[in-house]
Amino acid sequence: MKPAAPDYHPPWWFRGPHLQTLWGPLSRRPKLPELRRERMSTPDGDFVDLDWLPARERGAPLVVILHGLEGSGKSHYVRGLMREAEERSWRAVVLHFRSCSGEVNLTPRMYHSGETEDLDWIMRTLTVREPTLKIGAVGISLGGNVLLKWLGEKSEGAPPQVRAAAAISTPFNLAACARVLDRGLNRSMYTASFLRTLKAKLRKKQRLYGRLLDLPAALRARTFAEYDRLVTAPLHGFAKSRFIHAHFVREGGHAGFLEGASGRRSWAEGRALAFLERHLLG
Repeated sequence: MKPAAPDYHPPWWFRGPHLQTLWGPLSRRPKLPELRRERMSTPDGDFVDLDWLPARERGAPLVVILHGLEGSGKSHYVRGLMREAEERSWRAVVLHFRSCSGEVNLTPRMYHSGETEDLDWIMRTLTVREPTLKIGAVGISLGGNVLLKWLGEKSEGAPPQVRAAAAISTPFNLAACARVLDRGLNRSMYTASFLRTLKAKLRKKQRLYGRLLDLPAALRARTFAEYDRLVTAPLHGFAKSRFIHAHFVREGGHAGFLEGASGRRSWAEGRALAFLERHLLG
């Protein structure tokens, strides 16, 4: 299949996946107007928080953004996508997964790569509010898993206002990705950071709800495999086309793909919005 976008070529000094992955959160600060927070009460008695890019003219396309593991509206790639939308005079909103907006949610459940109920409910709520809405969605990393799973589940049953979707740095094979992250340098640089914030939320939940699971054992988890076995699975009740384009490039990092002399813009964010543009405005 012919790629849907030009190939990615990083700056000459900006090679290697680790540099690409770490440079974004350390140095990218895309400038945006102050985002508007909207809290929505869910059917199960909980809430989800949406951060909105200030409204443009009514009728402008809307980009719904799904962040990655332990991300939020403050994540560099979310802000980068919002800047891409702003430059097109579009609207944009990030859906925070539960407990990712800065406040622990009200029910024991949290979020995971296969949880699509909140996305489905939000999409349907937005389209009831504004039936003529044109929606494009972008998922990054774990958000890509959620988005693609939802599209596969709903197929023709998705709201017709959802015209296009793009996924960036999606860990399609979760088990293989976990194995890579759980060893060597990756475990020190990435897994430890993710587990630190996940465990902090777990402590808060335990204080709110009492004994949900074996907290001491969960806090000793040092790998994603251990955390999923001790937390994700029991908390969420686990037992043990031609219009789809996949674009693989030789360079880049995880949600990296930074370009330009300063490395402060993202090739992937621009390509994702360009793809949506063809379907929303074409």
